[in-house]
Amino acid sequence: MPASSIYIHLPFCKTKCPYCDFASFAKEDDKRQRYIDALCSEIDQRMLQWDLRDVEIKTIFFGGGTPSVHSRAELEQIFSKLKQWFKILNSAEITLEANPGTIDRAKLEQFIELGINRISFGAQSFDPDLLEKLGRGHSVEDSIRFASVLNRHCKEERRSNPVDQQSLSTGLLHCVRNDGRLASWSLDLIYGLPGQSLESWQQSLEQALEFSPPHISAYCLSIEANTPYGKIYGDSSHQDLPQETKLIEMYELANEKFKAAGLERYEISNWAKPGHEARHNLVYWRGQEYFAFGLSAHGYIDSLRYANTRELEQYLAGIFEQESSKIGTQEKLEEKILLGLRLAEGLSLNQELNAAINQAKLQELKNTGFIEGQNLIKLSDKAQLVSNRVIAELCYH
Repeated sequence: MPASSIYIHLPFCKTKCPYCDFASFAKEDDKRQRYIDALCSEIDQRMLQWDLRDVEIKTIFFGGGTPSVHSRAELEQIFSKLKQWFKILNSAEITLEANPGTIDRAKLEQFIELGINRISFGAQSFDPDLLEKLGRGHSVEDSIRFASVLNRHCKEERRSNPVDQQSLSTGLLHCVRNDGRLASWSLDLIYGLPGQSLESWQQSLEQALEFSPPHISAYCLSIEANTPYGKIYGDSSHQDLPQETKLIEMYELANEKFKAAGLERYEISNWAKPGHEARHNLVYWRGQEYFAFGLSAHGYIDSLRYANTRELEQYLAGIFEQESSKIGTQEKLEEKILLGLRLAEGLSLNQELNAAINQAKLQELKNTGFIEGQNLIKLSDKAQLVSNRVIAELCYH
């Protein structure tokens, strides 16, 4: 099946968060137009190289960075370039990451007019002290204000386009129509933060749910070595970091509250109301191929994984790709196991997958309650927070 998804990386931010290891930059706004021009050049170069045109596209994701710092004109230039090479379907899910303090209702409506129909909103916390520690560059009030805008927008959309039962049963809601309306949105939260208490986490969960988001992502803080947080909290036993038992409590509390609000866990860190699952991210988790353009972007086309440079000046000079490698059969199988078991739908076993799995370890994990099922296997509830460990054991022979 040919790739039908596109990832676009926009690296510019209002502030650089001390925990962030993505290729992103603050105070580089003077380079934004040069970057958009280089991005369009990369798209031209790769599509000519692949000899592809009019590929049907079902999902597009603008990630970063903070894509919402960009102007309508800048995004319009990218859309114009994409439409030269791709056929963006009317039903395409088109997501843009947005941070509070960089977007308001007027700007949101400009983006919707361009075709954006889903917003991934990085609130991260509703605790003002933790937001300051995270260096987010926005206040709790900013988050509340924008979450209210998103909630009202989707309520207006639901009133003008009621959901029919057939759409629900197929998982294809009006939210994926590219008809000039915002149809879905997601709210991101982080737990396991330095100094975060269970009570603070509960308050953030409850505040988030007041806005009835149709999708929530809740990620455990990852301490990356090449970040300011890596220097401060590089030792996972640091006294300010919640320990494993507390992290488990935080995760279980989130799962309980989301479920009560009608949000079902469909991936380890993602919950959604029926039909509001992130279609673009499901492409990754199901091991499907996708196009990727921009600084540090990683793509997967024709069994070839490629990674672009993380160096902004190199990218602006037209030096795009850093490395690429062909993915072999064994690696594909291991990735299918790794990604498939993250999903609540589980992994359907066949002869090839059974050969790639350590069968003795699989039986042991079933006996100890970490894996459930026979021909269709899934992680149990207690395996969710130790999923990497469980999956690694399955792939180790």
